[in-house]
Amino acid sequence: MNLFSTRDEAYHRAQKRPVANAYSMTSLLTKEDAIDSCSTLFIYKLGEFADQKKSFDLGAWLQYYAFDVVGELSFAKKLGFLDKGEDVDGMMEAIEGMLVITIYTFVAETLSDRLT
Repeated sequence: MNLFSTRDEAYHRAQKRPVANAYSMTSLLTKEDAIDSCSTLFIYKLGEFADQKKSFDLGAWLQYYAFDVVGELSFAKKLGFLDKGEDVDGMMEAIEGMLVITIYTFVAETLSDRLT
């Protein structure tokens, strides 16, 4: 069980408390330059697609941007998604796999509860 997949509110609250301050508005404002650097790179990459009149998957690029912003906020460096333009080290794929498992578990538990 982890902070993102748990449905136990008490567990979620207890796990969230130590890290919540890092993502408060006051804390985020002190890291605005780091976020701006991601935004600048993101816009530059989109500009490259426009200059080449090349289509791209905006949804994927928004995820790359989000991962690099989280990297800047958590580790003070981008994770490389925007630079590479791809899923770095299969992180996105791994998260997607965890979400599928979480959904299946939720459906199975819900059906089980209704059948008993």
